[in-house]
Formats: sequence, structure tokens, C-alpha cells
Amino acid sequence: MTELQASKISEFLEKKISEEEMDLVFEDLVSMISLYLATTLFGLDINRLYMEGIENNTPIEDIIKQAQHEILLSKSEISEHLQIIFEDEERSEMFATGCVESGVYDFELPNSLQKFLDEQQVSKDDYIVEMIISFQSEFYDFFTTEVNVEEWKDEIIEQILLNWE
Repeated sequence: MTELQASKISEFLEKKISEEEMDLVFEDLVSMISLYLATTLFGLDINRLYMEGIENNTPIEDIIKQAQHEILLSKSEISEHLQIIFEDEERSEMFATGCVESGVYDFELPNSLQKFLDEQQVSKDDYIVEMIISFQSEFYDFFTTEVNVEEWKDEIIEQILLNWE
């Protein structure tokens, strides 16, 4: 995305997108980042427990409970992980690109914003990557100060496993 495109998009967001629509965009960004962050933190453990459960004909509800019990995570682990991710521009871009390319979340933009991006010849994926990079400090603060780690972990494990099938 060029400087001119970014400037036009910023102006469009300020003048044409409602606060409610932007709140939804940020909620979707947080959801996308949550899912991808979880897969980078404990995706291998979830996969192992899921595969073991399937091999043993364990109901998905029991696999979820087992994963929630066995996978341990602290606020400091999330903080350290995010510090590494956001410590430099290259890693931030790799993480943001991974969020988008992983397909873990089907991100929807308001129609008016999508139309404007199309007019500016900016792909939705490029826009989302730029949003994640631009707001990385806000995402870091959110995950390290506002999130109840145990609740987040349990909810995200349930969400991942229910959609794994």
C-alpha cells in the first residue's frame, strides 16, 4: 500500500465510516489475532489432543475439557510472545500476514469500506495486514492488560476445537 493510498483510506475512515462500523472492524481484528495467536502459542498441543481424542473415539466436548485442563498459559507467556512478534517491523509483518493467510478467521469489512478499497486498488488482505501492524501496540496492551488469560485460553480452545472438525 502506498503512502497516498494509506492517506486516502485514513481520510475515508474518518469521514465515511461510523464509529459502530469501526468498532466491528476492530472486534474482527481482535478475533482474528486471537485465533492466530492461539495457534502460534498452543496449536500443536490442541492438534495432538484432538488427534488422540479422535483415535480413542472421545467426544469433542471431552477433548475440549482435556485441552482446557492440560494447556497452561500465563499472562507473562502471552506478553513475551507478543514482544517477540512485535519487536521489529519484519516480524510484525510476518505475524500480520500469517493472521490473514492462515484463514483461521473470515474477516468481513463494511461494504462501503470494501468498495473504497477496491477503488483504491488495495486488497482486503493488504489492508488488514496494515491495520494489524498499525495498531500492534493497542493489540499488545489489550492482550497483556485487559484479557483474563484463563478465560481467553478456555474460550479460544473451545472455539478452535468446535470448528476443527
